[in-house]
Amino acid sequence: MKQLLTKTLISCLLTLCILVMTLFAPIVYAEDMTGNEETEALLNTVLSHPDLPDILFFDTFDLFSEHFRAKCSEITEFLGRDDYILTASSRYYSFLTANPDMSDWSLTEYVQIVFLKELLSQDQTSLARSVGYTEVSVYTCLGNAVDAWIYSQELSDQQIQKIIDYVENRHSNAEILRNPTRMYNCHSYAWYSQSISNTYWIPSPGAFLSDGVYQPIQWAVGDKVVYFNSEGTATHSGIIVEINGQGLDNIVIVSKWGICGLYRHVLTDCLYYSPTNPSGTTIVAYRCSHPYSQCDYEWSSTALHIKTCNVCDKSFTEQHTLNALGICTACGGRGSDITINNHNTEALVR
Repeated sequence: MKQLLTKTLISCLLTLCILVMTLFAPIVYAEDMTGNEETEALLNTVLSHPDLPDILFFDTFDLFSEHFRAKCSEITEFLGRDDYILTASSRYYSFLTANPDMSDWSLTEYVQIVFLKELLSQDQTSLARSVGYTEVSVYTCLGNAVDAWIYSQELSDQQIQKIIDYVENRHSNAEILRNPTRMYNCHSYAWYSQSISNTYWIPSPGAFLSDGVYQPIQWAVGDKVVYFNSEGTATHSGIIVEINGQGLDNIVIVSKWGICGLYRHVLTDCLYYSPTNPSGTTIVAYRCSHPYSQCDYEWSSTALHIKTCNVCDKSFTEQHTLNALGICTACGGRGSDITINNHNTEALVR
């Protein structure tokens, strides 16, 4: 009986503690979630900086942060303050409480809330994840898993138009091919699917580069390109559609710019390449190696067969590779000009 009373008393005390914490926690939180006036002023400066919307171009917050720090000195000062987390959190949650529906946000509000969310998370995750996402996997042609995300909500018509206008003002020579969307990004477009129904955001092309199907190569139309920063991180991907001469300025690609639209542009005319620091960016072209296991072969003539790559969908003719019996090791057909045991054979189609 004594043990029962003791347990009951302990249970009552725990319940009372939880009740007290529940009642007073919001009050303490509200009082604590404010920064001093100087920190608030710094945050206002950062959020109103004309280059903050550049966050729309980047796949990860780390890549944007590197870009933004070079343009906005106040961000370094803001992050050096002890109360920057409280100040940013207060602004972030106050806005979300008053404006929970993303479709109602203006472009300025969208940019600011994405920035604050990623600033508070500080974890290199894809900017696709700032507002509603599902983690999934897609696969390379060899079956290697690729991390990807699916958005739960698309941009509003107003946000789309504002993004189009912003990009046009920054890069007037780029030709827009598709409207802005949160459904896919540059790596997904270049390496996974060019379909307009593509719904996967892929933060890194690493899995596609490491499975050996694509090899570094000299520039040619149809090749994929990857921009690497000075640390070797892939910052952007695209597909070459035109080459007008020697030099990077004569290469035209199609690529998706963050959540912005799909653009046709000169290789060096984008935010991922710095004309003032070209040595800080390395651009590499990759071409499909048409691996045997990913190709179909069809006998065509006594000397040739048709090879169709299931990775890049290209078809071309090539000569038979014959074994000791005169049988092509790829398509399985024979050639009529092959002599086996001193006897001339006729072409056989498998």
